[in-house]
Amino acid sequence: MIVAHVVAEESRMQMKTSGRLVPTERLEIKADRPAKLEKIFVEEGQKVRPGDNLVRFADEKVKQRLDFARAEMKEAEAGLAANNFLLVNKEKLIEEGKLIQIMAEGLESKIAYHRATMDRAREEIKLLEEVVNPVTLVTAPFAGQVSKKNVSEGSLLNKGDLVLELSQLNPIKLVFQLPVEFVDFMTRDTPVKVHFATVKGREFDAAIQMMGPEIAENRMMEIKATLSNDDEMLRPGQAAEVAVITDRPIKLLYAPAEAVWEEGGSKYLYRLNGKKVEKVSVDAGEKREGLVSITRGLREGDLVVISDREGLSNGTSVEVQLAEAR
Repeated sequence: MIVAHVVAEESRMQMKTSGRLVPTERLEIKADRPAKLEKIFVEEGQKVRPGDNLVRFADEKVKQRLDFARAEMKEAEAGLAANNFLLVNKEKLIEEGKLIQIMAEGLESKIAYHRATMDRAREEIKLLEEVVNPVTLVTAPFAGQVSKKNVSEGSLLNKGDLVLELSQLNPIKLVFQLPVEFVDFMTRDTPVKVHFATVKGREFDAAIQMMGPEIAENRMMEIKATLSNDDEMLRPGQAAEVAVITDRPIKLLYAPAEAVWEEGGSKYLYRLNGKKVEKVSVDAGEKREGLVSITRGLREGDLVVISDREGLSNGTSVEVQLAEAR
């Protein structure tokens, strides 16, 4: 049975994986209270700039109260003006027969009533306008594109109803996963090269935005990076081929590729332990010149079986021959 050493080499490690594009930022415009969608200023797919008007909500109950108070104020002002005129010209109007005495005697109480009505309506208008704004105008907080338009103008909305969705597409975000052992050798300045099947012959540079913070059960960590998308060729949902190269040289372990096999979705090899072999679960990475990188499960100098694996099991005693150096 032939065995070979696990060797170590220093190099800049490259990891290839797949990822997908998502908007850098996504904003959902929802009704913050029961309201009427009074106006929609944009259409689905439309591009907007910061500060552009998106939608205008009107609180129907408040608006009705405000309209009633304003109408009451207007009516009281008209009544006050009319009765003031009658009071000032009372004697003349009575003499001319245009005003009877019994009506003239009630003018002052009518004037007091209209003034009280005006004061009450004025206070309610002030409260409704200053404390509860019946109209809410929503503007775009960033440059982007309207990615969803959920309702039509004039719709009556409940609190929480979705109206629009605004997505920021430049820059655009790339999300992918890497083994945590590899991430340990990365920084925010680590080069990330990205290719898309839909964009032939072009390589994109991505800038790492965040690594982690959580490690999944499969020992993978989520990485988020951003790409410039000035020409807006890239769209959310696109699949990406991602290549990451570590910033500094690291020591990588390599085993002969023929030592590794796959079983049940995991990779294994037999390592020599004294005069017996032990079955070891490993994480294998890139292959080159008959070798495969091992990121977990082995140490430099370990001897691994590269021939006659058939019939072996954990703890089998073996006689070995060291393979010639490659």
